[in-house]
Amino acid sequence: MSKRILIVEDEESIADLEKDYLELSGFEVEVANDGEIGLKKGLEEGLEEGLKKGREEALNIFQTAIDMKKQGIDNQLIAEKTGLPLSLIESLK
Repeated sequence: MSKRILIVEDEESIADLEKDYLELSGFEVEVANDGEIGLKKGLEEGLEEGLKKGREEALNIFQTAIDMKKQGIDNQLIAEKTGLPLSLIESLK
């Protein structure tokens, strides 16, 4: 049984490239071109655990950015290290 992956990507060309690569690597791939549809598919397919892990990782990244900001680290560096948009980093207190 191959591993299943759900790609949620609004750019069809990017999703198609990712899908092709992952299928060549032996994965069963499904694509959702909208976040709401992706969430619905994920829940229908029993991917709750993956969604939970993704949410936890996002919260960890966000908390790391907040901690770095409190330490006085430059906003640009925080954005580079966390992958969060600079505008979001600048809005953190």
